[in-house]
Amino acid sequence: MAVVKRIGILSLAKLMAIIMAIFGLIFGILFAIVITMVTGVIGTFGVMPLWLRTIGLGAIILFPLVYAAIGFVYGAVVALLFNVAAGIAGGLELEIG
Repeated sequence: MAVVKRIGILSLAKLMAIIMAIFGLIFGILFAIVITMVTGVIGTFGVMPLWLRTIGLGAIILFPLVYAAIGFVYGAVVALLFNVAAGIAGGLELEIG
């Protein structure tokens, strides 16, 4: 039985930032597709503002950045809390192999 007593805070924070950035990219692409369809419908009824036309591209760029920042902070907090709890409880037993 292997016992995990500590997780590197920066290590988990970076890993969570990468994972969340991938989710942010997926959600940004989906958001851009929906906004493109909505603006297409609105555009048929009249003049559409420029910011509404470019919000989809902004989502593809902004969502991954925001999700990565949130994931980084979340990963650091979770690793810190794990280290405190593992210090009190004695660690996490894992069976490897």
